[in-house]
Amino acid sequence: MVSFKILSKVAAKHNWWGAFIIFTLTLFFLLYIVYALNLSSSELIPITIAFSSFLSNFVVIVFKNYRPWHFFGLLPNKYTLPHFIFGFFLPFLLFLPVFFVVFIHGIKPIEISIGKLLKSAYYIGFLSLNEELIFRGILFQLLVDKKGNVLGIFASSIVFAIAHIFNPNIGVVAFINIFLAGVILGLMYVKTGLLWLSIGFHFGWNLWQGLLLGSPMSGINTGTSIFETNITLLEPILFGGSFGIEGGLVATILLLISAYIVSTRFVPCPEIVSKMLREKYTCKFEVNHTTTSSK
Repeated sequence: MVSFKILSKVAAKHNWWGAFIIFTLTLFFLLYIVYALNLSSSELIPITIAFSSFLSNFVVIVFKNYRPWHFFGLLPNKYTLPHFIFGFFLPFLLFLPVFFVVFIHGIKPIEISIGKLLKSAYYIGFLSLNEELIFRGILFQLLVDKKGNVLGIFASSIVFAIAHIFNPNIGVVAFINIFLAGVILGLMYVKTGLLWLSIGFHFGWNLWQGLLLGSPMSGINTGTSIFETNITLLEPILFGGSFGIEGGLVATILLLISAYIVSTRFVPCPEIVSKMLREKYTCKFEVNHTTTSSK
């Protein structure tokens, strides 16, 4: 007979719905605790929500014994800092041409305290981390393993876009751009085998559009720009109007450029890929060998 232990290992690796149930129940339980302790009305909310998502991912890898060494893409290694920094500053470079357009239409510097800037970065940083842990975390990674990169990225990106559907002033272009952003963030994981690049990009994209361009972030005015600009008054089809830069075709172009850069510049981390392949084919060999021996 085939070893029950080996079959359990294979089943655990591919049982996506079981992982989804564990993740969802854990997340809702932790968020209930956050609400019960009245942390949802304090400045701790970004970090408590992100920590809840982190623990939900951790519980899944414990119950499913799914690549505990990988730590759902948060494995610290020599790529951690370079990937994060590249991802964080890529949106800054992409937004510079937009800044020049905004500059031509008139800007005015705004006095803003370092404390307010740090507070804004804190909120945006942890909320961006939270979205990465939910939409590109263990559930996304299991789906990619089971159904492949294309379906995994497509499904997670659709859900990512739908999650923003109630944001103020969202339109068709904005929805498409958020879907496209989900594709790029998913591609960043697939191309590297880690989450550091996508976390840095997500954080930088959300921070720089408000800080540099004075743009609302996905329809929400963060009020932390260092410039007063007229970006919301520019051509809405191009610059997104009240939704912010993400609602216009300019963002579509910038996201496509990002996708090209990621797809051509990055390759999977060798030590990550080699360990995944060794794990995958060792498991297959054990199942085949045990099946043959039992005949």
